[in-house]
Amino acid sequence: VGINSGAAEIVNEGRRTVVYPPLNVDDFTGQDIIDQHAKDSRADMVWLWSDVWPFRKVGDMAAQGRFLYGHWCFVDYDWSDPEPTLGHLRHATAVVPTSTWLENRLLTFLPREKVKPAIRLGVNTDSFTPLEGTKDDKGETITKARLRKAMGFPEDAFAVGIVAMNQVERKA
Repeated sequence: VGINSGAAEIVNEGRRTVVYPPLNVDDFTGQDIIDQHAKDSRADMVWLWSDVWPFRKVGDMAAQGRFLYGHWCFVDYDWSDPEPTLGHLRHATAVVPTSTWLENRLLTFLPREKVKPAIRLGVNTDSFTPLEGTKDDKGETITKARLRKAMGFPEDAFAVGIVAMNQVERKA
């Protein structure tokens, strides 16, 4: 693949990763490099897995026939006027919602053939189940206090867990 636009190529253990420099440092979304990346990788379709609101330009590029566009999307906002947030999804080939609630809402705004069945966010509870209340190898009941102690917290600590990655300037 011929790489242009100043992209760097990183090869690690046989895996090739192309890193594109941002063309617009004021746009943290990276949508300014999507078109070049699609060209360089000869992509037939660009899939986004993200919030909907930042990627309006991608819908415009898809409308111009640069690539097919799919979006596995998160939307949580006031639905009184969906056009400003969802208008660009009209140019998507497929929109996959992250909940049944969102699927039903999208069906009121987008053509049925664009809205695909929801693929929910979440944890596979067949593989990942809470340990509290289960038995260990010795047959002893596992408690929250015991789990806290195993992590080095006081047994009566109030623990909050979060999985997140965001820029400091947005959601500190």
